[in-house]
Amino acid sequence: MRILLTRPHDQSLATAALLREAGHEALIAPMLRIEPVDAPPFPTKDVAALAVTSARAVEELRKRPECAALSSLPAFAVGGRTAEALRTAGFTATAAAAGDAQALAETAIDRLAPSAGVILYPCGCERRGELDEALVASGFTVRLVELYRARMVETLPEDIRVDLAQGRIDRVMIYSQRTGEAFLHALKAANIDPAALHVLAISRQAGAPLEQTGARISVSVRPDEASLLELLAA
Repeated sequence: MRILLTRPHDQSLATAALLREAGHEALIAPMLRIEPVDAPPFPTKDVAALAVTSARAVEELRKRPECAALSSLPAFAVGGRTAEALRTAGFTATAAAAGDAQALAETAIDRLAPSAGVILYPCGCERRGELDEALVASGFTVRLVELYRARMVETLPEDIRVDLAQGRIDRVMIYSQRTGEAFLHALKAANIDPAALHVLAISRQAGAPLEQTGARISVSVRPDEASLLELLAA
């Protein structure tokens, strides 16, 4: 099958390699452009643990001088891929939640008392707010550090636009709600009807922007890439 990948380019390259190993043709049209943010220095002495919702946040955090002072602290990751990124960055006490912000909040709440100190939340500027809201509601102090921005790409590459318009793409993989929103915007700009598309979404939230378009949407059982690839194989 010909599969369209819409996540940022470096991440799409890794997924494309997996798809080619499985006998598919991978096409790449990133719908988000990642831009680092020059965040000011932030304190670390009162930090008791980290809560991390993406491998991208880990990549940006490891560039910071503060990272060394944090690497021995408990680091709660949203899922396995983010936990792996933390370990690669030198964090020695990681725990992976079940793949979404609510599960991550529950993991932190189960393993840490609010009195232990601040939870550091390295994140993108466009976060949904679910994690920090859940932690604050449970009595934790959360320190947000915005390390990158994910800007929407407004147009499709011309070759991808032609393939979509002519029905030559079998599946479209969507990894986040923001990506889904950007993809829908680009489809509208290209005057392409989403109803002809079969979308594979990593979660219901990721597929939500396309729900009312007539597109066929299949949602992975778990919000991780391994489950999404299993959905493709099925």
